[in-house]
Amino acid sequence: MSEFKIRKLTDRAGTGAPNFTHGFNINGSDSGLSGVTHTEGNTEPSSPSNGDTWWDTDNDIYKVYMDNEWKDWLGTTAPSITWFGDRAIVWNASSGASANFGNKIEYFDITTTGNASAFGTQLATTGNVGNGGDRAFSNGSRIVCCIYRTGSDGLEYITSSTLGNATDFGNVQSWETGHTSVSDGTNGYHGAGNGTNSYENEIQKTVIDTLGNAVDSGYDFTSSMRGAGSWGNTARGVFAGDELTTPSNQITYIAFPLGANAADFGDLTLGRDWPSGGGDTTRAIFSSGWKSNNSSGSRAVNTMDYITIGTTGNATDFGDLSAAVIETGSSSNATRVCVCAGYSDSSTSRRDTIDYVTTQTAGNASDFGDMTAAGAHAQGSSGAAS
Repeated sequence: MSEFKIRKLTDRAGTGAPNFTHGFNINGSDSGLSGVTHTEGNTEPSSPSNGDTWWDTDNDIYKVYMDNEWKDWLGTTAPSITWFGDRAIVWNASSGASANFGNKIEYFDITTTGNASAFGTQLATTGNVGNGGDRAFSNGSRIVCCIYRTGSDGLEYITSSTLGNATDFGNVQSWETGHTSVSDGTNGYHGAGNGTNSYENEIQKTVIDTLGNAVDSGYDFTSSMRGAGSWGNTARGVFAGDELTTPSNQITYIAFPLGANAADFGDLTLGRDWPSGGGDTTRAIFSSGWKSNNSSGSRAVNTMDYITIGTTGNATDFGDLSAAVIETGSSSNATRVCVCAGYSDSSTSRRDTIDYVTTQTAGNASDFGDMTAAGAHAQGSSGAAS
């Protein structure tokens, strides 16, 4: 039997390496080699296959698509965030045909799929988390929520790893509905909303490890607003959407450590109020909301947009939720974003659904499980389970 050895392969011109775009055959059988796609740019490649590579030019990270998700391989890996975890905590999700009030706290494991369970209750049986927006912030173990209680505003907290009722933390500067908040792991930055006959633009600061009242940070949002969705990483907090007089498509951001007023980031694909925000260290995803009062038909939307937090620019379409809803709550563990509860244009049409998406893979949401009951006005957060 003859032995055939290949010592060198070149292209047809003999000047370089060959390109086996579609693999090659030996004795008529496919070698099993397949080509991979390399992409350079600031936009995540669509429909990737395992083995594909992407140089994320915005963040200077070389990524490889493995196990059906993009994973950092070389470069300046995005710093990890320690103030979220695998246990989702959902505040409020008020139930009843037209109730704006509730006191439930629920939880579930983000890494799997399944239904939520009871965690405990808020301090007030008529506590209202604020008609939407994102108002809970975490340091990974302690989660603080801004609670609107029929004319007064307080801060309550739980320890994510210990089931039980909320404990009083302190007070905010003034009572408001529609607060929005982010965390840098040490402080919660929150504010805006609808106060006493006026919309607010103040950014308040709360030290998460120390019980006490919120203080004025000395800095402001770009404008008075209410009902913005929010998310952040180690460097920035971003806020999207706004009720005010007409649902807005604005996205604004603050830089950590906070030392300046908020600045313009870009625009959502669709102007709306009361979206919820989630994401990971590089990407923020904003889901659901209400579009303009002048819109014909349903005002509620199933839209999901995403941005790259480290840059500025307009949002890109991510996919759709399973239904058009408003006042959902989002919980994230960096790999997944779970979008919980909400209602359609009719406040009597509330849902118990939990949808989820993989943060770095654009596409429509999938079913995760159910809340303990149908509800809306939910606020999502997450922390360690142990």
